[in-house]
Amino acid sequence: MEVTDSNLACEQAVDLKRGPLVGVAMADDADTGSEGGFIHSLLNPGRTASTWFFGLGSWILLLGILNVLVVAHPGGKISWVGFLSLGNLGDILMTDTAGQGFHVIGDGLFLGLGLILVGIGAKGLNSGVEGGMAAWLKGLFVNDLWPALMSTEEGGWRRTISSWLLAIGFIFYFYWGLSYNNWVDPGTYAVSVALIGFGFAFLAMPEEDGEPAPLD
Repeated sequence: MEVTDSNLACEQAVDLKRGPLVGVAMADDADTGSEGGFIHSLLNPGRTASTWFFGLGSWILLLGILNVLVVAHPGGKISWVGFLSLGNLGDILMTDTAGQGFHVIGDGLFLGLGLILVGIGAKGLNSGVEGGMAAWLKGLFVNDLWPALMSTEEGGWRRTISSWLLAIGFIFYFYWGLSYNNWVDPGTYAVSVALIGFGFAFLAMPEEDGEPAPLD
């Protein structure tokens, strides 16, 4: 009987010694899993995040290509490093037209960022949307949002107001850019971003029955 109690006490002591090690191992596994989960979710975003990635990447590519062609700003070619840092990381914000050409550090990194965002967004949309990327692109033009411009029967006043705000915001931005060769004007952003932002806000407002409105 005494031998049995002694063996039991020894086993309990061993378990107590092993306990912290097991806890540390479990914590390490949790951290690893958490890190892996974050990276996996970043590279495999859902439909909404994929839409934003694809849209932002496409916009960056547009600005990058226009800048290489020296038509992104009337003041000349944009130094992206200086422009995005408000002059803190670059000597100048603009270069003269004689400084045109492809700059590996500025233009290369900027276009590369756009390609990465477009790639991640396209991957998420291709796997998260029924019908893949082609169906998503078709849905940008064939949906019940744009018919709501002319009729409130497509979704009520909320969807009509949303569609008009979005249409005016996008048309204003592209009109100003094409007319004045100025695609990075802060004043243009202040107007177009406000209109587009309110358009998405109206689109995301709850329906009358209290259910969230679909964003697709």
